Amino acid sequence: MALALSLLQNKDITEEDKQKAVTLVQQSVREAKAAVALDNLNPGYWTNLAVIYKQMVGVIDGASDWSVQAYSQAGVLDTVNPALRLDFGGLLYALGRYDEADRVFEQAVTLKNDLANSWYNWAYTGKQLNKLPEAVDRLTQALTLVPAGSGDYDKASKELETWKKELDALVQKQKDQQAALG
Repeated sequence: MALALSLLQNKDITEEDKQKAVTLVQQSVREAKAAVALDNLNPGYWTNLAVIYKQMVGVIDGASDWSVQAYSQAGVLDTVNPALRLDFGGLLYALGRYDEADRVFEQAVTLKNDLANSWYNWAYTGKQLNKLPEAVDRLTQALTLVPAGSGDYDKASKELETWKKELDALVQKQKDQQAALG
C-alpha cells in the first residue's frame, strides 16, 4: 500500500505507474482480506484492513464505509486498545461524524487517561458539537499531559486561550439574554 501511495503522489504519474498503483492497492486489499479470512477473531488483521481502506478514502467510493466497518469489528475484538480508538476516532472526525468520533475518543480517554492526543481530539469533537465548556476542559487536560515549552504545548495553549475567550463571550451573551428576559 505504501508503494501504491508513493506512486499516486507523483504529479507527473505515467499510465504505467497508475496501473502499478491499482495492482498494488488491489493486492493490499486482497492480502488484508485473506488475513481476516484466516483468523477473523484477530483484531490486528481487522485494524490492518481498516487502515488500508482509510488510505483509500476519497479515492475509491465506499472506502470510508469499509474502513468504519473494519475499525468497528476490530474494536469489538480488542476492547482495551486506546490507539485503535484514537485512529478510529480520527477517521470518524475526518468524515464529519462528530457524535461518533466524540464517543470513540471518550473510550480512548477512558482506556488510557494519560494519552494527550485522545484528550486533544476529544476536545476538538466537543468544539465541533458546540460543547464549548467540555471542549475547554478537555483541552486543558490535554495540556497537562504535554511537555511545557514543546511545539504541541504552545499550539494547544494558543488554541485554549482562544477557546476560553469564545466561552467567556458565550457565557456573557447568555447572561445578557437572561437579563433581557428577566
